[in-house]
Amino acid sequence: MLLLETKDWKDEVLYIPNLEKGNGYYDYTILVRINPDGENIMKANKLLYVDIVDKEKLREVIFNELWSYDVPGYISNNELKILIGKQQIIPQNALLNGKITMDAENYYEETGNLNDCRELIKNII
Repeated sequence: MLLLETKDWKDEVLYIPNLEKGNGYYDYTILVRINPDGENIMKANKLLYVDIVDKEKLREVIFNELWSYDVPGYISNNELKILIGKQQIIPQNALLNGKITMDAENYYEETGNLNDCRELIKNII
């Protein structure tokens, strides 16, 4: 599922954290899923809540993992505008898939409804 925190987006489909840098507009939002989960790796190695980490220890932790990714799809700026307009939201503290508590309110789109990235590549090239 594509999740975008509602507090980070203006109704005009601008990404608020980047407005200070001059541009919060994105043509496309692409979902990339990375495995394993970095937060879980850091927790397992007792590094998540540490302010200073030895560079070599961090390198070892990262490179000892077998990393993979997939790109299930994307939505256009216009599609995101519709999603925001419809208020397609999962509220904070709701359970996602009956087991994951949402730590923030999020706009969402189901992965199966995303556009195929091969179409995006054809449009860009």
